[in-house]
This record gives sequence, structure tokens and C-alpha cells, in this order.
Amino acid sequence: MKTLYRVCVRLVTLTIPVVIAACYGPPSRYSILGHVIDKTTHAPIGSVEIDCIDSKGTVETSATSLADGSFDLYYDTVCDHLQVTPLAVDGGVGYQSTTVPVSASDTTVTVQLDEVP
Repeated sequence: MKTLYRVCVRLVTLTIPVVIAACYGPPSRYSILGHVIDKTTHAPIGSVEIDCIDSKGTVETSATSLADGSFDLYYDTVCDHLQVTPLAVDGGVGYQSTTVPVSASDTTVTVQLDEVP
């Protein structure tokens, strides 16, 4: 009876992490919340792709800014920098792509984009 009890406890102990991962996905150790704004007018810019690039140059994760310029990234490997690329022309104004250096301790970032001359 003791052996059966131990086997059951081990099975339950092994299945709980699998169920949690299946329901909620793998945990992220880092996150960055931010805004993308026009460098001159400070108006929010939507439809901008933000890629988290690690030290090897690999894209860890991506996000797209909302109409209010906000974005959030959740990732497991430390980002070396963010690659910011406008996806669409917002209100007839084009913006230049840029990179922003980040570290593991950064939790918020504001990206300022220059207009295309």
C-alpha cells in the first residue's frame, strides 16, 4: 500500500508542472513595457514592430505598438537591444527604423522615432 501511495504522489508531482505549462505557457523571466513616440511632437506612434534581439543577433520575441504607442515584451533570454521598425505610414508621415540598447534591469523604455526626411 505504501508503494502505491508513493507512486501516486510522484505521478501527481510530475503532472502538475505539465498542466501549468499547458494552461499558461512557459514562464517569462523578463519584461519590458514601453511607448513609441515621435521625437519632435511626442505624439504616440502605432503599427511599429519591436523585436527583442539577443547578443547573438537572434530575435527572441516581437511585439507591435498599439495606436497609443504602447507595447509590451515578455521574454526568457536577455535582450541586447530592441530593433524598432515602423510597419505602416501613420497619418502620411514615415519614420526611420532605429535600435535601442537595453539590459536585463530595464523594465520600461520610451522609443523616439525621427521622421523620414
